[in-house]
Amino acid sequence: MDAVDAASVTMDCDTADCTLTDCTVSGTLAVTMDCGDLAITSTTVGKLCRMQSQLGDIRATDVTCGSSDVLLSCGDLTLEQYVETDSVQTSAFLLDLGDLAPDQSVLYDANLTLNCGNLTASDTALYAGTTIVSDLGDITLQLRGASSTYEVLETASSVEAAQSDTNRIVITSDKTARVTYTQ
Repeated sequence: MDAVDAASVTMDCDTADCTLTDCTVSGTLAVTMDCGDLAITSTTVGKLCRMQSQLGDIRATDVTCGSSDVLLSCGDLTLEQYVETDSVQTSAFLLDLGDLAPDQSVLYDANLTLNCGNLTASDTALYAGTTIVSDLGDITLQLRGASSTYEVLETASSVEAAQSDTNRIVITSDKTARVTYTQ
């Protein structure tokens, strides 16, 4: 689907790859995939960007949206220059089996849950309160900005005691996260 300008878009794809390019959606974009890959490029979504896939990868490149609701049963999620603009609405990213790779992206108040897969963020801003849960996989974060911009907590018990005006990231994982900063 190319160059769509609509109030909302709903797509259901059963067994084929789907592509959205150069689209403007003032409301909600909802894409459901049974089997196949989804590619969204150069697209603006005013409110919610909802992407669901049972079997297949999702790649979102140069996408701006209010918030996100992403569910992948089996597949990788790649976000390149993916920018959320709603600093109040919570976003959810749930991957049962697959890797999550945001690159040069901005996520607000995100819940990132990986049951089996790696999280590798490059030059990515995680603003407001971010929760990362990884049952089986590595977490590598290169956060946009200086370390003073973030408060990274790796145990849920320390959340109550720590209070700060910085962007808080709470990580629950079977392994220690590797965290670096761009500044």
